[in-house]
Amino acid sequence: MKKVYCFAALFGAILGLSLASCNNEEEELKEIPASEEIVFDNKGDLPDTDEEVLFSTFDDVKQNGLKGLNDINTYDLTVLHSANDDLPTYYFDQNDGYFSRINIDLNNGAGGEWMYLYYRAIPYTSTEAKVTNLVGLASSYACTQSTLRDYVNKSNFTPFARVKDYGFVTDRNANLVNLNAGSGGKNVYLGMTKNQYFAPITGIQIVSTSQSKLTQTSKVENGRTWYAVQCWNSIYDLTGRNVVGYSMDFNMDTKKHKRYIYIYYTRD
Repeated sequence: MKKVYCFAALFGAILGLSLASCNNEEEELKEIPASEEIVFDNKGDLPDTDEEVLFSTFDDVKQNGLKGLNDINTYDLTVLHSANDDLPTYYFDQNDGYFSRINIDLNNGAGGEWMYLYYRAIPYTSTEAKVTNLVGLASSYACTQSTLRDYVNKSNFTPFARVKDYGFVTDRNANLVNLNAGSGGKNVYLGMTKNQYFAPITGIQIVSTSQSKLTQTSKVENGRTWYAVQCWNSIYDLTGRNVVGYSMDFNMDTKKHKRYIYIYYTRD
């Protein structure tokens, strides 16, 4: 059984565009009409007894002795994955500097490849654009960066009707990465934008739980409102439900599904 690691620190920005194989993706990346109201069924939101915040940027600020959130305001993200838990703790990119591994296997509880996000912290005083929004897309088929981008560009559904310049998390070679790789589940992708239509994101949590939070689109902790990264395309889960607009499970429909993995962000 893979070990669950509890660490703190995260933020996101996209590191490039890439191509990978894609088959019949248009069938899966269909959207519901923009005028259709999303109805949430809250029956699945039962009290949690084992929810574990695996990663929190606020905790990282405290542990590193920073004075406040404004000291560190944005990050770049990349992802590395391997059949073995042998990925480096740090690596250096000549263009973007040092990246640190966030010791959380995003396939935790689902088998598959070891999947780690890496981050680069940016001082608040940096002129680099801030990350402002996160979204999830899912498909039964492996997609390319261009296919996902085309979907965004053609979409009339929130949030893509407002902002078109989304990219999707890649590895350090600029290859698009399915964050569910090797687990037998849906292909899931994390999209980000720095468009200033939205206010900057100031914090991120990654949460592991044995209970579904499909319908929990937000929560309040210590006076801060946290928003779940939602699935923004029409995709059906194993229950036959269209999960567009619902919280994205980054272990979606895996064969060995012992934990739900959710990503939350705040602008407070």
